[in-house]
Amino acid sequence: MSYLKATADYALTLINEGDLWSECFIGLYVDANHNKKPPCKADDGHMVTVDGVLGTFMGMDWSKKKQGIVTTNSGESESVAWSRAIKTAIKWVAVMEKTTTNAVPIRGYNDNEAVRIAFTHGSSAKMAHMTRHAGVHFEFVRSIGLIPRHIDGEDNLSDMFNKILGAKRLRCSDLTSSPGIHVLP
Repeated sequence: MSYLKATADYALTLINEGDLWSECFIGLYVDANHNKKPPCKADDGHMVTVDGVLGTFMGMDWSKKKQGIVTTNSGESESVAWSRAIKTAIKWVAVMEKTTTNAVPIRGYNDNEAVRIAFTHGSSAKMAHMTRHAGVHFEFVRSIGLIPRHIDGEDNLSDMFNKILGAKRLRCSDLTSSPGIHVLP
């Protein structure tokens, strides 16, 4: 309830800065919170946007969900989150590709450096011991070939869907200065 109260005056708006539709891309912001308390099921969230190089920003899809499997560390929970988010982004790519002749790229953003390194190189020291179920999600993400770009945690748009951000922290964070997100008067 405190989250709803803290964000009641926030608006997600669409911004068109003149980018051609055929030059836009899918932006995918993903994050997960590993839950160390039994049953150790993490919360994950993602936001799918249509972005353009001139500043076009359209929030198309967002979600927060308790993961269905038990994960043993944050890298595993992030892999599961990425697997779910990519499936959503692929659906939006299909929608966009119906209206343009160009292939629509996906640009992923993540604030967990160990996960980004693992997706890039196939493993990382922090993710050396992965459960079989989380490993399946990890391999699915790697098979897509999407390597997330690093983004600071303060700039990760998915944080507002999976972290409990009090009103003070949310107002002071960079999320409210992100394109398309502003406080209503």
